[in-house]
Parts: sequence; C-alpha cells; structure tokens
Amino acid sequence: MVGDGYIVAAGHEDKSHNHSLRMLAFARAMLQAAVAVGARHGLEVQIAIGIHKGEVYGGVVGIRCPRYHFFGPTLSVSNAIERACKPGKILLSAPALAAIPTEKLEAAGLTFERNSDNPVVDCPGDTYVVCLTGQIHDVRAASGARGNDGGVMHVF
Repeated sequence: MVGDGYIVAAGHEDKSHNHSLRMLAFARAMLQAAVAVGARHGLEVQIAIGIHKGEVYGGVVGIRCPRYHFFGPTLSVSNAIERACKPGKILLSAPALAAIPTEKLEAAGLTFERNSDNPVVDCPGDTYVVCLTGQIHDVRAASGARGNDGGVMHVF
C-alpha cells in the first residue's frame, strides 16, 4: 500500500508530562516494527514520521458513521513535516524537540541534526532529523517539563 496515513495523538486526555518523549519512543518503535514486518514477508516497508507539538481540538463527528476526529493547525503542521520527511526517518518540529528535556535526550543517546535538505514551509521554526543511534528506555518514568506538551504524530 502506498499513501496510507495514520495520526497518533498524545497528551489529549492524559495528565502526564512527558508526551513528547513518549511520542518519540513510539515513533522509533514504529520504524522498527515496519522493518520487522517487511522482513518477515520479504518486503521493503518504510514509513516516514513527522512529529509536532501544539494544541488540537477533538470530538465525535458524524451521524451515520461517527468518528472521533482532531482539528487544528497542529495537524496541518505535522502533516507538512511528515511530507518533508524521508522514508525510514523521524522529523521533529522545534516545539516538539524543545518539549523533551535535554537530559532525557542525552541519557537515551539521541542526537538530532537540523533538517536542511527539505525545509518545511508551514512549520514554525526549524525541523530536526532524529539520528537513531540511542535507545529510549523507561518512558513512563521519564519526567518532562511541566505543562501540557501533547503532540501529534503523522505516520505515512
């Protein structure tokens, strides 16, 4: 399949304070799962992931086929970030990266490079490519910055 997309939202109803770190851990797991599924079936499966932090609004939409749906500019920005991302990579917006405490990134051995290959026009600030060299452990115990740092991740 080509062009199937999924949206993952964190922090919408959750009162924990490490949504951005949890989103990054989930993104890494998705990349690893895509490779594993592809290998199991003799296929090359690649996904691109765009992560952005910001407010969204959600609610049930529809009468015949009601669905829970998110709205807001954060979705448009995360979609633009995902479209600019290369397959097999994770691309974060500056607000998403800033929401993750530096000590958590260093402890996980994660590094980031400024995305200069394909600038995202609709994104506030720079975007950063995640260098997947470290591991993210014990995300539930991680303590991030206080406040709602919910985010939206587009996976395509």
